[in-house]
Amino acid sequence: MDRYNSELFLSGLERVVGDEGDLLTATRRGQLEEYQSRWLKLEFASVEDIPLNPGDSYDIVEGMLARKVPKKSSTVCFSQIASSARGMPRFEWEVRCPEHFLSFKIDPASNVFVTLTPVNE
Repeated sequence: MDRYNSELFLSGLERVVGDEGDLLTATRRGQLEEYQSRWLKLEFASVEDIPLNPGDSYDIVEGMLARKVPKKSSTVCFSQIASSARGMPRFEWEVRCPEHFLSFKIDPASNVFVTLTPVNE
């Protein structure tokens, strides 16, 4: 199991504690090797196109896309990008922000969403 955990770490992945199930370590290693092989060859299990329009500002971090849509000047649309390898479906939601904000930044690991808004003088 130590080699498996080392390979997970080197791939930027984590073992889910308590999710041992019925899979043997050899089976899990095989799945990891397939994952690594697909990345090396850029052969992804699925490809998803997310259209961006001219004028959209966006940020993509840790499998999450956030974009400000010009037609909805005070809204940021979020998309959790689907990942079959991690068992994560695509999920979307919107957040209403202060009127006429200039930019934004997200940090999902810290659970932070920041908007930059002009100061009225």
